[in-house]
Amino acid sequence: MKTRLKTPSSHYSKADNRLDIVQPTSLRELSQAQLRYVLECKVAGIPDMQLLTYCFFRFSGLKVERDQTDGVLSAFRDGWRKRHALLSHEAVREFASMLAFINEPSEPVRLDMISGCRAADPYMHGVTFEQYLMIEGFWYAFLQTKDEGLLLDIAKVLYRGKTWFTRRPKTPRALTEAEKLNVIYWLTGWKVFCGEHWSNFFRRVSDDVDDDDAEDIESAISLQIRALTGGDITKMVGIMSADVWDALTELDFLAQEAQKRKADSAKNNI
Repeated sequence: MKTRLKTPSSHYSKADNRLDIVQPTSLRELSQAQLRYVLECKVAGIPDMQLLTYCFFRFSGLKVERDQTDGVLSAFRDGWRKRHALLSHEAVREFASMLAFINEPSEPVRLDMISGCRAADPYMHGVTFEQYLMIEGFWYAFLQTKDEGLLLDIAKVLYRGKTWFTRRPKTPRALTEAEKLNVIYWLTGWKVFCGEHWSNFFRRVSDDVDDDDAEDIESAISLQIRALTGGDITKMVGIMSADVWDALTELDFLAQEAQKRKADSAKNNI
């Protein structure tokens, strides 16, 4: 049976007797079940290439019947009928390699629900600047200490639910290993997105400050707040409650203006 590699969901063409393999092409295309499967497999310690192979068969809807010397005999459903396709080992490796993006969280993705609590928007729409600063502090501390308790602190900011008996919002009390990795994936992808979307503000720290300064997260946060308030503390409440997108867009503009002034100054001093 012929197969075609350049396809996006698995479906069978009776006319051509061809199976077109369809699988996700980016993290954003993963369903919630697929994302959770990836996270649970990774925390189980499954090697990367083996995981990619598992994901290929699971996501494409193919079921391995048996591994043969000439390839992998796989089964799939054509309506109520069960059909078979023999995939060469090379084809399996090629399809599996197309899923390499699952090992590189380059965009914000997250589980929708944890412990009955619903997640914020993956791109942080609706998250306040104050919440963003809290997340920044926890994330920086986690990167420095590897204290996994800080991942729960982040989850408590980003995941909220409702309780019947109190007015306080419900937050996760604990995280599974897969849910901890979920937070890491989300924040890592978010940081990549920030660097691309607000490139002036999130340019490499080494472009502007010394390493010692870069390690002072409290100073960095204070500078962000001062930049937005212009030193006017009466604006603090409004800034903290602003949507993080509005705050970061303004910080990106201020950073661009500062870079321009710096460039003009250097030009005039030549």
